Amino acid sequence: MFLPRSVLEHETLFNKNFNSLIIGKTYKQANKTLKVVKTDLEENKLILRDFGEELDEYDSVGNQLWYNIDTTDQILRDATVEANGLLGDITGGHFNLIILDDIIDDANCLTPDSRRKVMEWVQGTIIPMLKPGGYISGIGTRKHYDDAYQEMIDSPGWYVIQQKAILKMPKSFEYVYKTIGGQQIAVGIKNVVGEYKVLWPDVWSLELLLLEKKTMGSILFNREYNNDTSQMKGKILKDFWLNKYVIMK
Repeated sequence: MFLPRSVLEHETLFNKNFNSLIIGKTYKQANKTLKVVKTDLEENKLILRDFGEELDEYDSVGNQLWYNIDTTDQILRDATVEANGLLGDITGGHFNLIILDDIIDDANCLTPDSRRKVMEWVQGTIIPMLKPGGYISGIGTRKHYDDAYQEMIDSPGWYVIQQKAILKMPKSFEYVYKTIGGQQIAVGIKNVVGEYKVLWPDVWSLELLLLEKKTMGSILFNREYNNDTSQMKGKILKDFWLNKYVIMK
């Protein structure tokens, strides 16, 4: 939530008549981000001190925030900040900034048709709402090797930064186990050999990440923490889809 919040507040407070749109995977999620921005603008003492003039006619109506507006030469139809959900009815607005806030989840990339709908909506509905010189920014986690993020990666029209929680794995390590209730439970790591690097060491140490990997399994860990869906390409058939037969001779 930090990226949408900081970008929105900076752009709209420093630029008059700057219109922004937050798109979440659901209307409810988008409004959670909007609520955080709303709280900052109404209660943050430093913002109120430095941007009193910009917030002089601040107003909040439903899923829209209005402030830092100059209507001397024009009547503005679009809010300063608006929030809506993926595939929502928002045709007609025009924005300087559109933020795609974690729009992909397991449900909307479950089938080829659902994955196609997401990208078609972004291309056919969202992009045409950008004002000349406007831009789209987003943040999210990969869910499928053929999701909308992959289309963005493959397209020269998008600039994509891919981050991994584990930037460099050590050459080797061992898990530390503890017997709990008669079961061997992984509780740490030891004998780490070789250099390693993690993205956010103050919060997610190598040990914590490797324990997560042990719990989740390699495929889902790489998807959720390393934005790597390549291992999912082999998961075409599930065991319970298959019927077993015995050949009688």
